[in-house]
Amino acid sequence: GGDFFRLGTLNVGNAISASLLLPTASALTATQTVLTVHLQGNPTALATNTAGNLNFTVTSNGIHYVRIESANRQFRSQYLLAVNISDGVPPLVTADTLPPEGGATGAVVDRFSLYFSEDLAAASVTNSASYELRGAGPNGLFDAIDDVYYTVINSPAYASGLSASYLVTDGPLQPGLCRFTVRTTVVDRANNFMATAYVRTFTVTNAAVDRIASPDI
Repeated sequence: GGDFFRLGTLNVGNAISASLLLPTASALTATQTVLTVHLQGNPTALATNTAGNLNFTVTSNGIHYVRIESANRQFRSQYLLAVNISDGVPPLVTADTLPPEGGATGAVVDRFSLYFSEDLAAASVTNSASYELRGAGPNGLFDAIDDVYYTVINSPAYASGLSASYLVTDGPLQPGLCRFTVRTTVVDRANNFMATAYVRTFTVTNAAVDRIASPDI
């Protein structure tokens, strides 16, 4: 029983503060309530308070809930619950579906997905300027005048969650050394920027496939 409030995906170091507020006419008292914090998939409460105020620092990444329960279930047992989450933890890209770092692929690469440590601010994920995808060009060296740039767009548009999908609109990637970067302009819902850029370097070995022309190249 009780009421559960979903807080979403939280990371180690995030701080949860929950305070019970009781209207004047409420038949409920703070000592008649039990506040608990739960991690999805774990049946055991992570923290418990019976005085109407609960503070907890997250120790495991995952989806968290605050629960309130009481044996006093009178009609006028009304309450308000104020929950604050303090998040100073930078977001991370935890995985991708590109070839492994330093690896090679003979597959056609024109789309991929990224996975995140927490929900992100949608505007930073959907902004193509948050990413760079380039080929090393004929000389095989990055940051040279012959580098080839590709356009990456988020599609379908990210709204929330721990993953996003992308298309290379002027791909597929041509044979050679490629480098993909997620810039530190990607932020979470608390406006924390990524601490470091996420970089994946790999080689495409498939035979040349016609590339869609782009006016930006």
